[in-house]
Amino acid sequence: MAAGVVSRDAECAAVARFLDAATREPSSLLIEGEAGIGKTTIWLAGVEQARERDFHVLATRPAQTESVLSYVALADLLSRVDATVLDSLPHPQRLALDRVLLRGDAGDAPTDPRAVAAAFLSVIETLAEVGPVLIGIDDLQWLDPSSAAAVAFTARRLSGAVGVITAMRSDASPALDLFRDRLPRPESSRRLVVGPLSLGALRTIVARRLGLSLPRPTMVRIHDISRGNPFYALQLAYSSVDGEISMQTTLSDLVRARVSEVGTETREALLAAACAGSPTIDLIARAMSVTHSRVAEILDEAEDHKLIHYEGHRVRFSHPLLAAGIHADARRPGADACTPRSPVSSPSQSCGPDTSPCRLPSQTNRRCTPWTPRRCRRPTEARLAPPQSCSIWPSASVATLPSVISGQPDITCTPRTSTKQRRG
Repeated sequence: MAAGVVSRDAECAAVARFLDAATREPSSLLIEGEAGIGKTTIWLAGVEQARERDFHVLATRPAQTESVLSYVALADLLSRVDATVLDSLPHPQRLALDRVLLRGDAGDAPTDPRAVAAAFLSVIETLAEVGPVLIGIDDLQWLDPSSAAAVAFTARRLSGAVGVITAMRSDASPALDLFRDRLPRPESSRRLVVGPLSLGALRTIVARRLGLSLPRPTMVRIHDISRGNPFYALQLAYSSVDGEISMQTTLSDLVRARVSEVGTETREALLAAACAGSPTIDLIARAMSVTHSRVAEILDEAEDHKLIHYEGHRVRFSHPLLAAGIHADARRPGADACTPRSPVSSPSQSCGPDTSPCRLPSQTNRRCTPWTPRRCRRPTEARLAPPQSCSIWPSASVATLPSVISGQPDITCTPRTSTKQRRG
């Protein structure tokens, strides 16, 4: 069984069979289940197994905050493709991808969606001539429409050793499955439904992730309340250290309690991270108007409380619900935190000349007003943005925590790298 995966023998076997098939013909595997059930854990294990089998892996993990940005997921998929492959494309396709990747001077002409899709297909075909290719998309429900169109175009025309592994919440629209009935052979599309874990499996996860060995009656109660959902069980186990577990304890209460354990400055840093689609120490430092080293020190507390971890230069929440909970709590009447009036963005994601970072509560004596998207004014960004805006936060579509919890998003078991090691 892959590292980080607990009591998922059948699921791991299904992933292995999918990878075997992908070495022969275009194949897809959709990992589906309620939020919090462990889809991302299995997806990550599949991606890692593909790398061990010498697949060329193109992967993206879309975020809700980035779903309004055009081609952002496609840019992630292409980010590890060698420049010589991109430069070998026909001129119209190369120019289209230059615009998607924001490379060089792309001129003033609008981006042609068909040229983008054809270019992505050409890249996949070129890589497949050398060895098997895996396209990995986690949280398919947050894939931006422009990238989805390019990926669907490619799926219908795939040939050779190409696999596509995706993960999606079971309450998402079936229409979001971009590969069902689109591959050359429909029977090559597989679906894997992830179910709840047993009491013994939850005990193992609690011991590994939290270092806790709880009495059996406590674990039985946690299993009954969580119904085998590993993320919910972890939050219950974490809270059980301080007292009796209530049957009325909601997941939103547990997440709020977790975040409240850190200091005000740390919560401000976490709010800045929650407002950014791809938070980094640099973006958080700009939002808080402090140095990079100070942000690293602040985030040490969040890391010690297992609220965040690092993936390269990115700051990632240990679970998407933590980010959703922080942002939702900031929008509650009477909350201390506030919604930034401008998005925390990188230059490539900026809508216009005004890219000043947001001001957080400790830096102003007046309450921030809710931020609303601005029309794109920069020519290059305007060509790539959806018609309504290219804002980081869609106006009126920020999910509150209760609406997210129709089941709690999946556990992500990523190796932890300490901030102190990163600074060393």
